[in-house]
Order: sequence, then C-alpha cells, then structure tokens
Amino acid sequence: MRNMIFCLIGTLSAPYARAGEPPPGFARLADVAPDIRQEMRYAGADNFTGAPVNWSRDADARTNAEHCPNLAKGALFPEGYIAEHSTHSTGLAVDIGVSRWDFGTPFDFFDPSSWTKARTSKTARAHRDALLELMRRHGFQNYPREWWHFSYKGVDRAPSYDVEIK
Repeated sequence: MRNMIFCLIGTLSAPYARAGEPPPGFARLADVAPDIRQEMRYAGADNFTGAPVNWSRDADARTNAEHCPNLAKGALFPEGYIAEHSTHSTGLAVDIGVSRWDFGTPFDFFDPSSWTKARTSKTARAHRDALLELMRRHGFQNYPREWWHFSYKGVDRAPSYDVEIK
C-alpha cells in the first residue's frame, strides 16, 4: 500500500468545519497511514479546474485540452463525469491510483477512455483490474466512468462537509 495516492475533494454547499481541522469522525491520512503519498489536487491548481475548487459552472476552459479534450466543459455534469453533490464531501469516496502504474489515462481525464472497463493496453487493463479488486475486497464500489473513483458502501445519509485544507 506504500505507493497508493489518495486525492479527496469537497463541495462548497455543506456544513463547515474550522480551517485546518478535520470534521468530527475524520482523521488525517498522514496520521493513520504515513507511508501513503497523498495529493490534495483540489486544494491547489493541479486539477481539471486549474485552481482550488470553486469552478463548476464558470466559463473558464483553460484546462479542457488536458482533462476533457473531447467534451465541452458544460457537458461534464449532464454526461455524469462530475456529480452535483459529491460523496467525497461525506468522506465516503476516494480518488486513488498507484504511483508508477499505467492506467491508460491520467487521473481526472474526462473521456470514455477513462471508464473503468474501457478498451486499453494489457498493462493498463491489469492495473485497473487489480485496483478494482483490491478496493472491492475492502468494501468500495467503483464509479464506472472513472477508473480512479471509489465509494465506500454500507453507510446511508452521511452528512457533507466543506473543509478548507491547510
């Protein structure tokens, strides 16, 4: 598990916790699994928005070529690539990959080639399948349009949080 990368995001329409403090019942990944490398993509500019998340409906398209070259930004919600209310904000979803593994597309590449079961190279297929099986064994279900997105099942109606990451 040393090479796993976790990327968590939140929305801006949920209960708020004080900046820098996790909400009740949450823990910092570094405190419970210090060997896992964590990237907080949505707290900085290295993501499909090109900035910290506050992006969903504006007209800025400067990251489209890298993250959704075959789809207009306005289609990301209706096509199901981005959810109106994300399970990431409940702490029940994670975006995950393994460093130095080929998954066929980069993380947050919005295109059918990123779908978990999309046709890809043998190496990428083996890596996607291995990640899928690992996460299933631990109670997570994959979002079929994103090989990297998994949600923990068995918890209903968890509250959402909007937390500033420090």
